[in-house]
Amino acid sequence: MKRSLLSLILAGVLMAGFSGYSAAGEYKKISEAQLKEALKHEIKANKLDDAGKLEEAIKEYEESLELNPYSVSCLFNLGLAYLKAGRNAEAIYTYQRAIDLAPEDAELYKLLGIAFIKNGEREKAINAWERSLALNPEQPKVKEFIEINK
Repeated sequence: MKRSLLSLILAGVLMAGFSGYSAAGEYKKISEAQLKEALKHEIKANKLDDAGKLEEAIKEYEESLELNPYSVSCLFNLGLAYLKAGRNAEAIYTYQRAIDLAPEDAELYKLLGIAFIKNGEREKAINAWERSLALNPEQPKVKEFIEINK
């Protein structure tokens, strides 16, 4: 379910020299060196996550995001690590950040719904899953999540 290494590399190539606004609304230019370093941390985090070393992986994902707060793939994977670690509120926040950057990503809404349901927020979970289905109606599992939780 993790975003692939290829998508990480493509994101790094596409984002070279990326400028944008930080979450605080401040202008932030990301250098190519920062992007490369962020990608190294994300790749290391993926390996740690695969090895079941969740807390170490989370720290690496967070370090990656310090360097490049615009990485949807890193936010996606950090959210998964938070979910696996039972840190549901942090997963919710992380997926909301990712959705701000990629509002048309149905998978992010699906995972946000899972984080909400694990956090005991059924109505918010259903809303997130309905948004996921609106973006991609071909998700039988999401339809099942909604039916089970209504």
